[in-house]
Amino acid sequence: MPIPTVSSLSAVLGQHLAPVGGAPLPDTPIAAVHLSELLDPSPYLAGGVLLLTVGVSLPTNRIGCKRYVAALKKSDVSAVAFGLGPKFDVPAGGLGGTYAGNPVACAAALGALETIEREALVQRARDIEANVKPRLAALTGEASVVGEVRGRGAMLAIEFVRPGTTAPAPELARAVSAACHAQGVLVLVCGTFGNVIRLLPPLVICDDLLDDALDVICGAIDEVQP
Repeated sequence: MPIPTVSSLSAVLGQHLAPVGGAPLPDTPIAAVHLSELLDPSPYLAGGVLLLTVGVSLPTNRIGCKRYVAALKKSDVSAVAFGLGPKFDVPAGGLGGTYAGNPVACAAALGALETIEREALVQRARDIEANVKPRLAALTGEASVVGEVRGRGAMLAIEFVRPGTTAPAPELARAVSAACHAQGVLVLVCGTFGNVIRLLPPLVICDDLLDDALDVICGAIDEVQP
């Protein structure tokens, strides 16, 4: 039986872990798995250990975090944990979990709701859809590479297909994405077949900037049309 690695173990477990930094999961061999929430677990760890931690006891300052990581590196330890960042979860239907539903998360949620109401962002989402969706929908057709434009509010998707069919065309989605990126418009390629470009502009975007971005996106699509 081959020695498991961080990446192979993730694949077997079906977790599809994605590092926050974007780097691929390492192929570091794993001799044992250790669970710990200690502020410094390194004295109890040996080389080849995969450390699983929620991270609730991690140092709260930058220097402390650097020392924590340095100690793990010195012990030849790989670590898997929740991403560190200013995320405040307030799940619908209940308040619980390690990070979710605490007083800070509730305060952040209330502040977000107040901002949505004060800035009329729900109506702004409708306005963005009314502006963007018809313009993109005009690019669809039997001979078009755009099979469908769907979505609601500011979250919209452009599905790319081979003209005259419903066959996914991921290469066209990538080409349009690259052309948009080259002109300063960042779009995300996604979907089961990688043939969808997702648009999610900020609700506070001004109309002029939104129109400029649409010009770039439509121009990039025109370049790959037959």
